[in-house]
Amino acid sequence: MSAEFELFSSLLSGLAARNDVGILLRLRRSEGGTKTEAKLRTVRNRSRRFQLRFRATCQILSLAYALVASDGIAMAQSDPQVSEFMAAINSSIAELAARSGADAAGICRRINMQVVNIDAIATNALGDGASGMSSRQRADYRAAALRWAIRDCVRMNGDNSGRPLTFVELRRGQSGGLLLATRSDQPSHTVVWRLGGPNRLKAFDVVVDGRSMTLALRDETAALLNRSDNNIDAAIVTLGR
Repeated sequence: MSAEFELFSSLLSGLAARNDVGILLRLRRSEGGTKTEAKLRTVRNRSRRFQLRFRATCQILSLAYALVASDGIAMAQSDPQVSEFMAAINSSIAELAARSGADAAGICRRINMQVVNIDAIATNALGDGASGMSSRQRADYRAAALRWAIRDCVRMNGDNSGRPLTFVELRRGQSGGLLLATRSDQPSHTVVWRLGGPNRLKAFDVVVDGRSMTLALRDETAALLNRSDNNIDAAIVTLGR
């Protein structure tokens, strides 16, 4: 099982090196906003190929989760930060059950602020495109990414039964962070958390049934840039609605 987790860790770490959004932003700067269809097709094809590889890897992991590693259990039981993280998640799941609208959005906002490192996810979603943005644009994008995450949380809450996540496995990644695999029943979901932080663990990415939060935000941003003639300000406004 360790081989699959190491591969998953390297894929997650490699998200920051993906340049699909950065390429779109560079096209705007280098060509005065004029898009060349050949380059845009290359960007889209590259994104699709990466998603297929990423999702195939997650499918391998979902099979591997049937076996629970004893060293992972021991690490989880002995690490108070992991226990605190799981308790916070499960408390929020129970609170969100049967909630909708503004009530659900308020809880989802608190969850994202408490357990998700939205700054890291927004930065990784932008890739090297962030280097061409002003400090105001980066702050606006971060705020829009948070609103996007809240909407996504409310959407996924539609089938929330209030049942807690159960622990599957915990591994320490090559960079020192933690990969926490969890599972929910009724409905059935596999959720993998990439965790880190000096004082309190937060998620640098969340993968639900093979769907990466970082990658989903990156794809959404790239699509908005494509539709807005690579206008980052217009893309940010739409993302945050």
